[in-house]
Amino acid sequence: TTYEVFASRADAQKCYDDATDEAQGITVNAAVTAYLDVKRAQGRAPLTLVAYEGRLRTLLGDYLKRPVRAIQNRGAELYAAVLDGRSADGHQNILTAARLWAKWCVKQRWLRANPFAEVEPLGQRVHGADKARLTVDESRQLEAWCLAHPSDQAAALTLGYLYLGSRNSEIARRDVRDLDDNGRLLNIGKTKSRSGARVLRIPDALGDMLVALAAGRASDSPLFVDPRGKRLGRGRARLLGRKACEDAGVPVLSPQALRRTQATLATEAGE
Repeated sequence: TTYEVFASRADAQKCYDDATDEAQGITVNAAVTAYLDVKRAQGRAPLTLVAYEGRLRTLLGDYLKRPVRAIQNRGAELYAAVLDGRSADGHQNILTAARLWAKWCVKQRWLRANPFAEVEPLGQRVHGADKARLTVDESRQLEAWCLAHPSDQAAALTLGYLYLGSRNSEIARRDVRDLDDNGRLLNIGKTKSRSGARVLRIPDALGDMLVALAAGRASDSPLFVDPRGKRLGRGRARLLGRKACEDAGVPVLSPQALRRTQATLATEAGE
């Protein structure tokens, strides 16, 4: 038997908790990683895996270093912690991801039961016509602002969402070589769906802005970059699009809402 003295009861309790965690096996972080590896092997698209990981780590962040068993019976508590500041769509998507992950953990015998199975989602999801989008006049106002700032990366990115109706990463994460035929075409590679790979015809005004952005860069360089010169991530691309809306004086919307706007306007025009 070994005896150890601690400066406080809290220090002693922490040592006890750490030893217990180590004895109880795989951590939440390792379980999340293993789950994503399985989904990757099943052929899930990279963007889908990024979404899964982001939702799980948002919910489980405080428990990532703890054993999986530490979240047993804490489903409602963890869900309640992510409600503030998120839309019903946002926190319900997190809950859905957690249910699927925990169900998989039960199959691995890392959990006795799914702690999220009985958690009731809160709020009302927004569907179809109720989702945010710009009006025709607001679209023209945003377009005018983007065209008035041809050297602004945010303007080119936002105009791409408005003109092409593409997903956030489909534009934000393109390489220079994806811009083809002197700025008239944009090649969209593998996306979250099989039908996503396509070639988009670019309006002249946007093509000129993209060609200017790409000038002097190697073909395998990212077309859009962050302040460090690295490839632009989804989160920062979203912020740039929202900032452009704010500067243009229109409702501040996400790239997905601009994609929805383009689809609505095209449908109303008979496309």
